[in-house]
Amino acid sequence: MSQYSHQPLRNRLIELLPSQELDQIKPFLEPVVMPKGHVIVHTDAVVDYIYFPFSGIGSVVTISPEGHQAEAGMFGREGFAPTTAAVGGTISIHEVLMQVSGEGVRISSLRLAQLLPICPVFSNLLARFIHAFSSQISFTALSNAVHSVD
Repeated sequence: MSQYSHQPLRNRLIELLPSQELDQIKPFLEPVVMPKGHVIVHTDAVVDYIYFPFSGIGSVVTISPEGHQAEAGMFGREGFAPTTAAVGGTISIHEVLMQVSGEGVRISSLRLAQLLPICPVFSNLLARFIHAFSSQISFTALSNAVHSVD
């Protein structure tokens, strides 16, 4: 485990943490470079890490059993992925990958599960992001259903 401490934590969720909670979380954040195409998690795979980008754009992709794909949502430094780990899930139903390369930090899903009960602000921020992200996904689905590219 490598501690992240040498640069500002430029993820909006982490920036909003009170110092007491940040001090509890920071030792478990690992710096990570995420090149374009980097797969954060595959569909139906165990979620090992949760990523908090400082830069770049991630994409959440839904893949049908026949292999058809649709981008369901995007996230950047305002969020994290995969979201399932923040609500106790262990398997991703989406593929999550980087569309634009970036940097950030990651934390193991096991460590996150241990920290959320003792970090209520962090837990609340993750839940609020999940709500906002769910709204984005629903409006993306609506737009794809009723509008054409033309």
